[in-house]
Amino acid sequence: MNATNSTLTTGIDRHKLLERCLGIDAFAQKIATAFVATLPTERATLRSAVHSCDWPQVARHAHRLRGSASNVCAQELSEAAEAVEHAARSDLAKSTLSLIGNVEAAIERILHESENGISEL
Repeated sequence: MNATNSTLTTGIDRHKLLERCLGIDAFAQKIATAFVATLPTERATLRSAVHSCDWPQVARHAHRLRGSASNVCAQELSEAAEAVEHAARSDLAKSTLSLIGNVEAAIERILHESENGISEL
């Protein structure tokens, strides 16, 4: 595997995901594809909770997104969602709002590169 093929997208570590999937490319691709397919809904749900200033709901959605991202080795997204989760649980609305941008950016990178076919294993 060369360095340019080391990730599914900027946000998903291909090597780690393949390792987690016991080296089975088709399985890794299926998991990555399913994860990417959930991102628009996850983003909309998180946005809705933020718009409503429902911080417990923001924390729950961020927690779920963090876990999903971690499962597919999307470290940047997982860490961004974790930061949002902690800020929302701590009732730090201003911090939560500033951290949402990191989650949005990580999701956008994954979606953009997926749409452009970079997600192929």
